[in-house]
Amino acid sequence: MPKKNATVESWYIAETLNGTAWVLRGNCTSHPVMGTAHHLRSSLIVSLDMENNICETMNTIYTLVGPSINPIPTNFKPMPAKAEAILKIASELPRSKLRSIKGIRPRTDSSNQE
Repeated sequence: MPKKNATVESWYIAETLNGTAWVLRGNCTSHPVMGTAHHLRSSLIVSLDMENNICETMNTIYTLVGPSINPIPTNFKPMPAKAEAILKIASELPRSKLRSIKGIRPRTDSSNQE
């Protein structure tokens, strides 16, 4: 299924997962699901093309309007394609299946309820 498109203004790149992944933050217009979102937090970034003002995340391709309101972090790296594929597959599995995959441990807090 092709990714949907949206436009984001007053944008910046934000760290997540202790610096191992990055998301796009900003004010979004014409989002395919949310419409106008004044405090967008995207899915993980898979590519950033500053020459064409395009940021691709796992779910959406964003057109970036204007410059970033914060400098792009020097340690920013888009998520590798292999990691994107693994996360996509994992996101489609029920939590009970994730528990059986070697190396993935279920959370012990209450947020892991099915």
